[in-house]
Amino acid sequence: MTASFSKKEMTMKASSWDGEKPYRSGVMAVFINSQTGRVLVFHRKYPRYSNEWQFPQGGVKRFESPEDALFREVMEEAGNNQFRIIRTAEELVRFDFPEDRKFRMAETFRGQEHRWFLCEYDDGMGPELEKAKDDDFDDCAWVLPNKTLELIVPWKREAYVIGLQQLGLL
Repeated sequence: MTASFSKKEMTMKASSWDGEKPYRSGVMAVFINSQTGRVLVFHRKYPRYSNEWQFPQGGVKRFESPEDALFREVMEEAGNNQFRIIRTAEELVRFDFPEDRKFRMAETFRGQEHRWFLCEYDDGMGPELEKAKDDDFDDCAWVLPNKTLELIVPWKREAYVIGLQQLGLL
């Protein structure tokens, strides 16, 4: 199945109909080990918050499909894009940036809106952080899906519940 963003979903105007900043369109990669049921979370090398873990994620470039963005982002962040997509969430999952935290992306966007993908590395493959183009992560761990909710920043928790539910993991 091929996921896609509608023209409306890909629109990234300076303002939206309600006068608020738009959401940044992106993708989220959830890697599962089919044998153990565990998912792979990554630790941010330079956390904005204490002990920040997350799934690989990133924006969709103009004229790029969500699948192409997924493989590009995983290569950039995890150093290996030798994997397959098992399932794609049907709905986009949003989260808002906290108003009390200031970072560059929040100047343009009110939050992010991700297409979630359940993925599995090809046999014998896995993350190779030392080969990652981006310097975002310094560690990763296989955990039960519900454990991710304890490891991520609180303001993303609701989005993670929705995304994991859509992928059939919660």
